[in-house]
Order: sequence, then structure tokens, then C-alpha cells
Amino acid sequence: MIYLQDLLAATGGSLHGPVFADEFSDFCYDTRLLNPGELFLAVVTDKGDGHDYVLEAARSGAAGVLCQRPFDLHELGVTCLLIDDTRQALVDWARFVLQKHRPDVVGITGSSGKTTTKEMVAAVLARRHPVFANYGNYNDRYGLPIALGRLVADHRVAVLEMACEGLDEIRELAALTRPRVGIVTAVNETHLAYLGSLEAIAAEKGRLVEALPPAGKGGVAILNYDDARVRAMAARTRAHANIDLRGFRIPIAAGIGAVQQSHRFQAKFACALHHSQQFIHAHLLTRGRFKRFLHESQHRVIPTPSHVRVIGICSHALKSVDDELPQGTHIRIKLRI
Repeated sequence: MIYLQDLLAATGGSLHGPVFADEFSDFCYDTRLLNPGELFLAVVTDKGDGHDYVLEAARSGAAGVLCQRPFDLHELGVTCLLIDDTRQALVDWARFVLQKHRPDVVGITGSSGKTTTKEMVAAVLARRHPVFANYGNYNDRYGLPIALGRLVADHRVAVLEMACEGLDEIRELAALTRPRVGIVTAVNETHLAYLGSLEAIAAEKGRLVEALPPAGKGGVAILNYDDARVRAMAARTRAHANIDLRGFRIPIAAGIGAVQQSHRFQAKFACALHHSQQFIHAHLLTRGRFKRFLHESQHRVIPTPSHVRVIGICSHALKSVDDELPQGTHIRIKLRI
């Protein structure tokens, strides 16, 4: 939900004409996708000028218009908010509303795998907390603020996918959203057209973990161990860098993550869950049998108000601790946050 008073406070904009609506269900910048009650954004880009569609938007049910030029919309019963730059106003509003609602932010970036990781993280955390996640491709410096139009006060966690099409975009998004947890999935050739080299891509993606708070203040960086460029980002962050786990390396932070089979079923399979200074290790399989389920907290645990507990383990085939588990059996770990 978007409130007129928040927009005025965040952007320094002014009203042109009377107020007909002071809250809006969402942002919209394309009249073909407009729903009644939304705030139409008259965005100016190299491809077009949204001001050409303001009247169409007003006639199609927009409750308000955010624009850089004044329009007399009182006869249509539409609120008109005048600002200097529509795209900058979006960024300013996004910063304001994040500071207002203060969700715990998980930032996710990488050359590939961002969307899948975002959906997995959001799905797991949603079992315990009201979660906001940006939708579709609304993940860049202007798309992400538009997505935040659906953020509400009840959302305790915001899982935000961050993309870039140029240098410093990740840094700007991190400064805007102030994540506590940062996840980097991969560095590959996907963004060569924008950034020119794998080294430049790694430098840009690493801006996310550079922006995280120190480990002592809860900062956690989750890095893909199998990608050398991502793994090296541990040296660039003050946060706890979760990359080196015993056995099979699968980081799970505050209930985030996935469990996969080891390439060699006989090898010890291990995963770890990390929250602040707490580790919970679940040693699952040895020599093809369910050997034991170990809930182990290290001696250096620092109690936190929000803690994580492993509450169970289940398998499609498991009937007792002595049952055989054939290779490829899917195993799930139940987590309580």
C-alpha cells in the first residue's frame, strides 16, 4: 500500500489540485496493465515519455498520478502529485518506506540463480514470518522500488533479488535496502555485455557483501563455495561469511537453504544451519544408512532473541533408524525459526 503522505514526505513533491485519493493499491507505469486504484507513474526514459499517457491512465481508473509536469485532473477525480524526477522520487520513496517499516532484509544477487534462490528463501521464511519478496523482473534500481509498493507494515522480512545492468547498481541497491543477510549465487558470463569481464562482474556482485553489517551486529554473507570468484568475496565483507562447512558444503542461514544428495552416497553428508554465532549440524548419512541425527551447538553460541532449531528429519523411505536409504532418496530437514 502506498500512502500520499509518505510520498510527500519522501520526495518533497507538491500537490497539483485537490486530493481525491490519499492511498493507492500499487504502482503502475503501463496503462495496458493498470488496475483501478493504482498510482500511475509518468516515467521518462529513452524509449518514451509516460506523460503522454497520463490522461489515458486517469480515464482508466488510476487513483493518482506521479508526474513531472502539472495536469488538471480534478474533473476526473484523480490526485496529481508533482515531483522533479519520477525515477528519483521512486528511489526516495523506497528508502523512506523501508526505514518506516524496517523489515529484516535478505539481499540476493548473482549472474544466475537469483530468482530461484529468492523464491526458495521466501518460501522457507514464510512458514514463520510474514515475508515480502519482489516479483517478476522488478529487481533493478527502478524496478525494485516499484515492487516495494506492495510492502506493508506486517512484513517482518523482505527477500529482495538485486540485478544490475551497469557498474555500482548493486552498491546503490544495497545502500537503499540495507540488507542484513546477503546471498551471492554465481559469477558467470551472463552480464558480460554490461560489465565487460568476469572480474568486473565479480567486483560488482561483491558490492552486496561489502555493504552488510559486521558479524557482531548480525551480518551474514552466504557465498557459493563451488564458485571461486564468489568464494573469494569472503575477504570483502565484515559480516560472517558462511562458505566453509564440514562435509558437503550447503549453507543454510536462518532457515534458508536446500538439502541435496552427495555425489558419493557412502561419503558423510553434512549440512549446517547458521544464525549469528550459532551452528546446528545435522549429520545425515553414512554408508547408505541413517546413522544418527545430531543436534549440536558449538560452545561459542551467543544467545539471540531469534534462534533456530532443527525439529525433525523425514524421508520418503525412512521407517526406523535402521532402514536402508537407497541412493537418490529425498531428505528434508524441518527447521523452526
